Amino acid sequence: MDDRDETWHRFLTDNERAIRRTAPRELSAQERLEAAARRRDAEPPPPGPPARSGFEPVGDLWQPASVSEPVSWNAMDGWGRLRLALRALGALAVLVAALAALSRQPTGAIPDPGRPEGVTLQEAEEAPGGLDQAPIP
Repeated sequence: MDDRDETWHRFLTDNERAIRRTAPRELSAQERLEAAARRRDAEPPPPGPPARSGFEPVGDLWQPASVSEPVSWNAMDGWGRLRLALRALGALAVLVAALAALSRQPTGAIPDPGRPEGVTLQEAEEAPGGLDQAPIP
């Protein structure tokens, strides 16, 4: 019998009792809590300040990078100078593009395409005598 036939035969002959008897048992939540408390009591506390909560950090904690002193123009190599100059030119280009976009914004009312230029419409304060007025609610 090869492996596949043997596995299939075992599948066909297994029953629920046999599976339960051979399956590994998972700990209950209460048993896991008790085991964690026993481990915590057995281990000495880690050096350093106590944790603020019940959770301990895992792995290396983030530390801010040290702030280095800016390098002067004369101390830079050729590529460093080029990067700095391109960064300054890029910032200047963004500023010019923003100003150009803002200068093209309309400053007044948007003209009506159906009205001739220079014509201003003004609403009448009173309705003409022959028209009925709708009551204002």
